[in-house]
Amino acid sequence: MTSAAKGKRARGRARRRRPVNSTGLRTIREVAAALGVQPGQVRRWIGDGCPVAEKGGPNKSARLDFAAVTAWRAPRDAKLSVAEESARLKAADRALKEQQLRKRAGELLERGPWVRAVQGHIQQAKARLLALPASLAERTVDAAAEGPGAVEALWREAIEDALHELVGAIPEEETA
Repeated sequence: MTSAAKGKRARGRARRRRPVNSTGLRTIREVAAALGVQPGQVRRWIGDGCPVAEKGGPNKSARLDFAAVTAWRAPRDAKLSVAEESARLKAADRALKEQQLRKRAGELLERGPWVRAVQGHIQQAKARLLALPASLAERTVDAAAEGPGAVEALWREAIEDALHELVGAIPEEETA
C-alpha cells in the first residue's frame, strides 16, 4: 500500500470518529482511550460505582462525564507512601485488637443474634397491634355508647399494652 493510500485511509478513520458531544459527555470507548485502558475496565469501574451521566441501552453506549470519572478515580489512583501505608495498617491493627478486647470483656455483642431477637420482638408487637381492630371491635361499640373519650381510652390502653410488651422484651440494662 502506498503512503498516499495509507494517509487517505487514516483521514477516513479520523472522520468516522465522533467528536465529544456538545454536553461534554463521552462514550465508554472514548473514556477508555483517553485514560489508556480497555473499555472493559471502564465497564468494571461503572460496576464499582463510577458515575454515569446517561445510561446506555441496546446499540447505545453509556455516556460519561470525563471530569466526573477522573474525580471518581483520583482517590483510587493515589499511591500511599510506604510510611503512610505502614501507619494505616498499624492503626487498623490497633483498632482490631481493641475491638477484640472489648468483645472478650463483654462490652460488645454479636450483631446477628441481637438483630434477629429485636426483629422477632418487633414482629410480635406488629402482630398484636394489627390484631387490635378485630379484638376490640365489640368493646369499641360498647365504649362508643359512653362517648368518644371511652373509645379513645380503650384503644390507648390496648396500644400501650402492646408497646409495653415490646419494651418489656428488652433486658432492663439495654433500656436505661
